[in-house]
Amino acid sequence: MAVAQTANTAEKAERQGFRFQQAVDRLIFEEAKRQGVDPVILKAIVAKESSFNPEAINPEKTFALQGVTYSPVNPQGRRALRRAILAENLNPLSIRVNPSIGLAQVRLTIARAFLPDVTARELFDPRTNLRASASLLRQLFDNGITLDTIDAYNVGQDLQPRNLPYRDAVKQFAREFQNDFPR
Repeated sequence: MAVAQTANTAEKAERQGFRFQQAVDRLIFEEAKRQGVDPVILKAIVAKESSFNPEAINPEKTFALQGVTYSPVNPQGRRALRRAILAENLNPLSIRVNPSIGLAQVRLTIARAFLPDVTARELFDPRTNLRASASLLRQLFDNGITLDTIDAYNVGQDLQPRNLPYRDAVKQFAREFQNDFPR
């Protein structure tokens, strides 16, 4: 009986994961279409940045929260920062941290260039995160960024391509997702 229950639980989780992926794909398509960018590239960036985790957060530098100092690679620190943002609506800029947040790992300061009133908490919402990300992609493409220089997304609005492993990973994901959206 326990084996059947475990298999049932695994199947349910797989179905829920599939539904979540379908919902994310729909949001990616909608926001990419809204900004006139290729949804395949947006999906590839989401895969590379967060592995489709809407709760992903990367503080990128040491920070202090409630008297405790955390390194950016400390998982407890990431969880504490995420909790503070979600539960208390903490503005991470108030503690001198500008984390990459959500599905597409958008920094709060960059998101505010496109969504001026957005909060860090709102960037955990997939639609809001993808809207900011698609807007950034539109700006980068308008400034001459192509799939060959997509690493500019990873380094922010800096137009100096330099992160070749990132670019190569995004290009590989883009090849994998080529047929995921209508053309």
